[in-house]
Order: sequence, then structure tokens, then C-alpha cells
Amino acid sequence: MEALVAEASQLFQDRYEASLFGRNSFEQLIRQAEVDVLGICFEQMDVGLQTGSSVYAIDVAFHEGGLNYGGAEKTAARVIKKYIRTAICVYLYLGCASGEIIFASPKIHPSFLALLNPYIEDCQTLLRKYGLGFKLRLLANDGFRVTVLDPIIRAIPSIADTSELFVRSIQMYNLFQSGGSLSDLSPQTLAKAIPDISHSLAETRTNLDRSSAASLDEMKIGVLVKTELRKLLQENAVSLEEIEKMQTFAYSKETFGIQHPLLRPVQAGEKKPFRYWAEPVTVYGREYYICSEWYENSTNNDRPLFMNWLKNFSSK
Repeated sequence: MEALVAEASQLFQDRYEASLFGRNSFEQLIRQAEVDVLGICFEQMDVGLQTGSSVYAIDVAFHEGGLNYGGAEKTAARVIKKYIRTAICVYLYLGCASGEIIFASPKIHPSFLALLNPYIEDCQTLLRKYGLGFKLRLLANDGFRVTVLDPIIRAIPSIADTSELFVRSIQMYNLFQSGGSLSDLSPQTLAKAIPDISHSLAETRTNLDRSSAASLDEMKIGVLVKTELRKLLQENAVSLEEIEKMQTFAYSKETFGIQHPLLRPVQAGEKKPFRYWAEPVTVYGREYYICSEWYENSTNNDRPLFMNWLKNFSSK
């Protein structure tokens, strides 16, 4: 890995006159490394974390005026430094040479992006040369909104408890809206109550339907079902006939591919049944548990079936 650092430093100096690591030694480079979010998808893992996109290492940077570490060249170099350092750390500490390394920032100036994109291509090529098959992703501007912000906004109603401050703030605000949801609030109401975030949330709401398909793609199947299906059920948007079918094994298996009835009525005094989410949903005045056994892998993929049901439901 020291050879990788040395070649990267020379490559970007020669090609772009960009200094990636300064005078830091390899040991200092690793010692100073940090990753904001590290995710592991256990359903896709093989022994030793050696195959598939099972590891996700994410750095997030938010500068209100736009990402800037001292000019376009220094900013691009800093991002590449993060990619390389993260790839080395994941490889050394987890023994994994594949997965996704993501740099996310909600606002990056187009001129910075124009410089950064070829940097990332060269970095990707260099990592592969040293046997590191990580996919490098950049989430910025609309990509950040569709991939990060929109799914969070969609998932907020289904989150029962969290220490995440943004989610808690929106949940608390909604608590005082007499049952109203964030999507029902006018920009004027938001501006009076939360002036600092009203503009961004109003814009997010405007773009939500337009980007809904893309944002749903970023949600794991379990989160997707728990969020979208629960919302439809709570709003009594699903017919009583469909509710009856969802309580049968045959319909649930044929329609959604799951191995248990999608809905199970809550019985007085019973404990939560195995393979169902703990928090019941109230539909037409009756409580039901929702099946939690959803999979998304090469041998058992329930996502296409659920998305097909959702599409057909929305077209009715």
C-alpha cells in the first residue's frame, strides 16, 4: 500500500500539479484517517468480506457556501486523498478489497466538479492497478438530494426512535401540527416555524415526486416496505379486500415472494410474533403486524415483486 500512495502522489503531481499527501509519511496518513459512516451489508457478504459490494465507507462534507478546501485544485486533491486513504484502511483493517467508497456533499460548484471528475477516474484506475476493486462514488447536488435527503424525508414517518438530530427535529415539529405531515405544510408555514431550513425542505417536497423512483432505489427492501407500505396502510389507502388477501400465505407468497402472511392481526395479550416488526400498524381501526422477512440478493430478491405491486397500486 505504500507503493500505491507513492505512485498516486507522483501521478497527480505530474498530471495535475496537485499535491495529495504533502510531506506526511504513510504511517501518518493512516493514523489521521477517519470515515464518517461505515456500513456492512451482511446479506451480500461472503467469508472474509472478499466479494460483492458488501462494505460501504462514506465521507460527508457540508459547506454552506459549497465544498471548498481552498480553491478548486486543493478541493479536488483533498477528495482524492480521502478516497485513497479510505480504500487503504478498509483493505488493511477489514481485509476487503471491494465495495463502495462514497464522498457525499450537498453542494459542489460545477467548476469544482469539472475538475474533480477526471481526478476520480484516474484514482479508480490506480486503485484497480493495486488490486483494489472499490467503486468510487460522488454524491453531490441533485445526486445528494435523490440518494440521501429524499429517502430520509420519506422514511421519517416510520422511525419510532432515533438520536439523529435532523430526524428528531422534523418529528418534533410534526408533533405540533395536529396530525399534519411534512408534505402537507406550506412554505409559508415552514418559513415562520423553521426559517433556517424552510427553503431546503420546501424545495425537497417539490422535487420529491419527480425523484421518487430514484430515491426508492437507494432504500433497502426492508426499509422500503416498512416506509411505503406502512404509510399506505395508515392512510387506509389499501382496500379491505386487499387487506384480507395480505393475511393469507398464498397471496403473500405469490404477490410478494415472502414466506409468511404479509399482515397478521394483533391478538389481545400476545407477544410480538417472530418474523414480524414489533410496532403494529392500525388499518380501518384494527391493528396488524407487518412481516419483516424481506430479502434482496441473487437467490431471493423480493424487491421486484414489491415494486411491481406498488406500481400497480399507484396506477389504480
